[in-house]
Amino acid sequence: MTARRREVAEVLRERARALAAVDDGARAIEIEELAVFSTGGNRLAVPLARVKRAARLTHLTEIPAAPPYLIGVTAVEGHLVSLLDVAAFLGLPKSGLADVAAAVVVAHGAREIGLAAERLHGIEDVPASEVSRLPGARGPLDRIARLEGESLPVLDVEALFADPRLQVGA
Repeated sequence: MTARRREVAEVLRERARALAAVDDGARAIEIEELAVFSTGGNRLAVPLARVKRAARLTHLTEIPAAPPYLIGVTAVEGHLVSLLDVAAFLGLPKSGLADVAAAVVVAHGAREIGLAAERLHGIEDVPASEVSRLPGARGPLDRIARLEGESLPVLDVEALFADPRLQVGA
C-alpha cells in the first residue's frame, strides 16, 4: 500500500470513528473495527488492527508435502506470504465448495501469514458491547461479534501465531 493510500485509509478510519461516536451527554460508544471475510463457507472476522493488507489472488504456488491447511505461497502487494486455510487449520465445518479468490494478510510482531478467503466482505464497525468472549473458549476463536443478527467468530491473531503448527521449524 502506498503512503498516499495509507493516509487516505487513516483519514477514512478517523471519519468513521467520529461518525460512530454517539454523544449521550457524557460518553461515546467504543467501536471495534473488524475485517470480515468468508472461508470454507464460514464468515469470520479479524481485528482490523492486525490486518496488513488484503487482495484478490492472482496466482498461487503449491508447496510440495505441506500440511493440508497450508495451501501454498502467493504474492500480495509485492510481499510473499504463506496462505493458510484457516477453516481446515481450526477444524471448522466446511459447507460447499468455493475457490480461494483472495487473501487477508494478518500480522503479529514481525510475522505475517495470509488467510485464504473465498470472499472479502469489507470492514465493519461493531460496538465493543457487541463483541464478547465465549465462556470456556480458548484458542484463536474465543470471541464472538454480534452484527445485524449474525454471530461472527473473531479470530485472535496472537493466539493463531502461538499455535505450535505455525512455529518456524515445526
